[in-house]
Amino acid sequence: MGETTSCRLRDHSYISAEKNIPSQLIEKFSQKNPNAKSLFKKISEYEVTEDILMLSTTIKLKYQEEILNESDSFIFELEFDHETCLKILLMLYKKYRWDIEEDKRGLGNINKLSYYAVLMTEWIESKPLNLIIQSSIRLMDRNDIELSINHDPKNREIFSRSNPSHVNQVINDLLKDIENILRFKVKNYIMNYLKLTDQDDGEWQKYLEYGTNNQTIIELQKIGFERQVAIELEERSKEDFSFNSKGEIVEINSDGLLLSPISVEAKKQIEMLLL
Repeated sequence: MGETTSCRLRDHSYISAEKNIPSQLIEKFSQKNPNAKSLFKKISEYEVTEDILMLSTTIKLKYQEEILNESDSFIFELEFDHETCLKILLMLYKKYRWDIEEDKRGLGNINKLSYYAVLMTEWIESKPLNLIIQSSIRLMDRNDIELSINHDPKNREIFSRSNPSHVNQVINDLLKDIENILRFKVKNYIMNYLKLTDQDDGEWQKYLEYGTNNQTIIELQKIGFERQVAIELEERSKEDFSFNSKGEIVEINSDGLLLSPISVEAKKQIEMLLL
């Protein structure tokens, strides 16, 4: 993602109190940057605050400064359809110069943003992972999409769902895209943009991290349930959960859950986490 910009903060206790940054984060941040002192001098000329910089060390400062000083900001809505997600990705592509800073096999390829928008929509709208995989395989098969075998651009074949190696590569690539592109890169860019433009970043952070915009599914994952099981329990056994006014789970009827028509894996996780 380009060069890393970082800084060493001289008065750790002051910054920690003033910016509400954990002192351990500051210490770790400083230790990883041997040139921190000179970089801090350079960074002091910019307006981006230290707390934002420390949470966005992989994003070049010049892009952050430009966004901070722009007159018209892109306003994020809590909508997650393909069109909205694509608009967000195209905006980030332009603002953060992904064409220069990102790998052409990933976010640096503008032609792949529509695919990432589909993945982003399905991920946030709680689509089970097995169904996301199935739709991706179906899309590639119907459209005769070429696959770079082992990511070698010189070795390309038309995808065939009857070819196990093709299917395995698509599955592995999709899992990497969810973990590395959505839950890491896209999330970091979105959090940075929202902070720079004084927009609430909490909801989007949760949605990308947990792969859902459903508060119950998020709460179940916080307890320790895997995403797939959390989706299943929310769909089949919602009456066995009690919530407070904030939507947080305060009580679970574990006996009721175990008697409901749920998978073996769900029962296993209930027994491990609740009994």
